[in-house]
Amino acid sequence: MGLRALILASAMFCVTALPAQGLCADVGAEEPHYSAAYDRCVGSANGGDYALRECEAAELKRQEAAMAAVLADLNRRVSPLSKRYLANAQRTWTAYRKEQCSYEAAFEAGGTLAALLADSCWTRMTYDRATQLRHFLDLEVQYGEEPAKGAASRR
Repeated sequence: MGLRALILASAMFCVTALPAQGLCADVGAEEPHYSAAYDRCVGSANGGDYALRECEAAELKRQEAAMAAVLADLNRRVSPLSKRYLANAQRTWTAYRKEQCSYEAAFEAGGTLAALLADSCWTRMTYDRATQLRHFLDLEVQYGEEPAKGAASRR
């Protein structure tokens, strides 16, 4: 196993398996830093569920766009095999996010807070995933090869 593969495998293991045991630095475990627009929106929502849900929806769009940009950059840099695994991982993560957020909202099932909990979960998990993907991109930039010209030859 080459140095690059060893470093990427170690990072993957730390990101996916060890944070709960405190053995690796938590990637994406810090408090989310959402946009200034989100902070302004929440500040002017006066605690109203509908207004807060509007804030979450707008921030989710921003976070999904950020995640998509990181995914696109990462896909330009990785091998065809890694690209396939990344696509599978992203599909699996998307399904996981849906179920996890449904679970979190179930704590308030039937209440007015349930939808806001689900919305907040989607935003938080998307932010965390984008942070995780940025970490992988940073590793790829640091230890990987330069993306192919036009990226078409690596697809």
